[in-house]
Amino acid sequence: PDLPAAAGHVVAQWRAETVRQADARGEFSTRYGARVATVPWQPDAPTDLAGLETLLQEAEGIPWEDLLPEA
Repeated sequence: PDLPAAAGHVVAQWRAETVRQADARGEFSTRYGARVATVPWQPDAPTDLAGLETLLQEAEGIPWEDLLPEA
């Protein structure tokens, strides 16, 4: 209630977009039988291998057992 009207409108739009994306992910997963990974939001994309490795370690739901060659 203390937010200016414009800020409240942006927050409402952001919430609606997150719900829309969650629905789309669920529908995609159901339709194609795919496991959908959750990758944490980053203000700046990784630009080197160390940054990419950190991003992947923080992600949830990546099917590593299907992606990595057997040892």
